[in-house]
Amino acid sequence: MRKFKINRNSEIEPSEEQLKRYKDFATVSHGYKKLTKRPKKPLYRDPKLFLILFLLGLIAFLVFLENEEEATTNETQVEESYE
Repeated sequence: MRKFKINRNSEIEPSEEQLKRYKDFATVSHGYKKLTKRPKKPLYRDPKLFLILFLLGLIAFLVFLENEEEATTNETQVEESYE
């Protein structure tokens, strides 16, 4: 004999209040969008992101300047060795 018992006669139906709440598609849709979409903040309003981007840009700029200085010093050393 099986261990499972299936009650087919008693159906659980939602209450009238739950039906009314889900019939209003605008509020259901708004709740869904609020849950699924992350809040978008402008860059100037998010100080952490702005600071991170600023520091990355500053580091990239300093690396670029350092590489440029090395290139000019290498060129002058090559020119001096030919003379």
